[in-house]
Amino acid sequence: PVASKTWLEDPGILSALTVHAFPVTEIGTSMAVLRGQVAHNGGENPFAYVCWGDNDGGTGATSSWDSVLSMGTAGTWGVFATNANGLVAGTPYYYRAFVTNGSAGDWSGLQTFYALQPPTVTNAPATDILRTAAKLNGRLDSTGGEVPQVWFQYWADGGGSTGVVGLGEATPGPLFTSVTGLTLNTLYHYCLAASNSAG
Repeated sequence: PVASKTWLEDPGILSALTVHAFPVTEIGTSMAVLRGQVAHNGGENPFAYVCWGDNDGGTGATSSWDSVLSMGTAGTWGVFATNANGLVAGTPYYYRAFVTNGSAGDWSGLQTFYALQPPTVTNAPATDILRTAAKLNGRLDSTGGEVPQVWFQYWADGGGSTGVVGLGEATPGPLFTSVTGLTLNTLYHYCLAASNSAG
């Protein structure tokens, strides 16, 4: 059997120095892992670099980037990785891999990412209100970069007892749940809550 080889940038048959940057992994609230791979060494194993920052420094010179991290020498299909630290939640970041073997150089395609931040939610009015039951509504607006756990909390006005209905993991969009066993002629309050690693 012949195995199929599929590469993310679909280069076909490579004959010159070529580098690829992978999508960011292990994104946290202040760090992320940046990875590149030499797809062809151009006849001589190149020196590899990861360039990143809050602006796209382009493909002209490594000095145009906020941070330039040397990865040492990498051979064909050699993967190199490093951490980008000190990220600020909500700020867009960019990175490219760069390789040079003295006689040639190559830049990867651009990768964009954000540091992980807490999810955001919006409450919506309750519907289908009956004597002792109601439908609670809300919306997950943003995951914050990591799929969150989501739940509704509800409580009687002035009461200390809180009901919780877990919805598990959720993606952005409308969310709802029905609650029963409510006390007749009692004002209730509720909110939708969500949590990921950032908060």
